[in-house]
Formats: sequence, C-alpha cells, structure tokens
Amino acid sequence: ADTDIQKLVDEISMLITDNNLIEHFKKINIAQGWIDFEGEIAKIIQVLDIVRIKTIKGIQQSGKGEKLTTHEQNVLSPFFGQASFFTSMEPLKKRKAQMLDDLNRLTRCLEIYLCDYVEKISIKGKLPDLDGLDIHAVVSFNYTDTYRANYVTDPKTVECDFIHGKAEISHDKDTCSMVIGIDEYLDGAVKENDNEYIQFKKFFQRIYKATGCDYVDWLEKIKPRPAERYCPDETNIYIYGHSLDATDKDILATLITAENVKTTIFYHDQEALGKQIINLVKVITEDELIRRTGKKNIVFKKTQK
Repeated sequence: ADTDIQKLVDEISMLITDNNLIEHFKKINIAQGWIDFEGEIAKIIQVLDIVRIKTIKGIQQSGKGEKLTTHEQNVLSPFFGQASFFTSMEPLKKRKAQMLDDLNRLTRCLEIYLCDYVEKISIKGKLPDLDGLDIHAVVSFNYTDTYRANYVTDPKTVECDFIHGKAEISHDKDTCSMVIGIDEYLDGAVKENDNEYIQFKKFFQRIYKATGCDYVDWLEKIKPRPAERYCPDETNIYIYGHSLDATDKDILATLITAENVKTTIFYHDQEALGKQIINLVKVITEDELIRRTGKKNIVFKKTQK
C-alpha cells in the first residue's frame, strides 16, 4: 500500500539524516567501489580505543591527551576533524554514543532493504551443490530465510538458527535484532576488564539482541556417549558462502571442531580457496587444520557451475 511505502520512506529518511557512519561509508564506497562495513568499523573502534587510553594517560600526566599519530588522525578525521589531541574525555564519550546510534540506524536501514527488496526477488534457479542435500538444520550467518524458502518443501521440517538475527519489516531501530559488529580484539585480562566498546562486538550484540544459539543444543545431540554405548552416525556440516573470517571465529570453531562431524567447505575458485585456508588457520589453528584435513574431517569442494 502507498501508506506503507511512505512510512518506510519516512523511516529511512530519519535513519540516514546526520548519520556520520553512513556518510563515511559512502565516501569510501565512491573511492573504492565497495565497503566492508564490519572491517571499517573494527578499524575505527580499535583506533578510538588506543586514543582513549592515550588521552587518559596524557590528562593524568600533563592535563591534556597525548598527540595523535598521523594514522590515528586519518582514521578519526571523519568524526573529529583535524584534532591532534583531546583535552578531556568528553568528545570521545560523545562520539562513542553517537557512533553506536549511527550503527543501529544503519543496521535498520539494511533490514528494510532486505525485507522490502531482497526478499521479494524471484529466485530463478537453485545452486546445484545445495539442491538435494539432506539438511536437517541450518546455521545462518545471514539475515534472511533464503534456504528454507527455496530449497525446502516444508520449512517446518528444517530448524534454522539465525546467529546474527532475522530481518523483519515490523521491527524498528530499537527492536531490530540484526547483528552488525566486530570481533574481539583484546586479549587476556584486558579483554575481561576493559569493556568500553563492548557494544560494538558481535558476541555482545548476539546476547543483547537475544539472537539465540540453538546450534549448541544441536551439537549436544550428536555428541558420542560411550558410557551409554551410544554413538550417533557421523554428522555432515556443509559451509557454503562463508569466507571463514575470524569475526565469526567462536561459532565456526565450535562447529568445525565438534566431535563426530565431517565438514565440507565449498569454495568458488582457487583464490577463494586460498583465502579460506588462511582464515581457517585463524579460526581453529594450523595444527588443528592439518590434523582434520589429514583425517578427512575437513574437506574442500569446488562449487559447481
């Protein structure tokens, strides 16, 4: 209905107005032709964190923050202009709150795009690698129910765990459950005690937005139980369309290193295969990858044309 369309137009207008994050991404897209949202957010947040610590230290020692490096200035200039240092923490705190709101508005924009455009695209063909597979459950890193809508006769027969939330047009900025964030970049005690930018991290968003983790229960069901003299048949895990990037390391590692599973990883071409192997080392370690490929617990399969 025209009323519904106008409502979405008005909402999008509100979401993009004075959204510095969207404006920043637009400039990068014009210059490069594409933009990795999460990679760019990770770069900004990590520099912000470094500058925050430098500023606290500088204020304690001399009353003003330490001077920013050229790299730090370049990364933060879209949000702070040409500031070379900060005399208080207030600008950093204000920018953090604004950037989090900008991210939430950007995420809702994507949700509207997926629901009102992408999900309405008519699928003309099926991927031969997926068509015909005996799939009982899907762990989706996307936001739409594409697999069940196109490959399953009765969607109720296949469970689906939307790790990063499911796009719903009925949501708004505050109820949107979609996760767009960054990987954990801190280590050791710092990771446990310094949570200044935790809201931008994927694991936090998954918990905060209650996206669920049904896959943990699924893995429990297929776990061998020698004491009970019960060992289910080997479970096949198929990974399709995922770069195996470390931003999803916690989930991927849990799935791939689970007991009693064989993982088939589809790749598009040799270049993609190389990148997936490199990323998989970061996810499960080099030794684990060598061991599992040697025992054929992990196999790579080229996609069909």
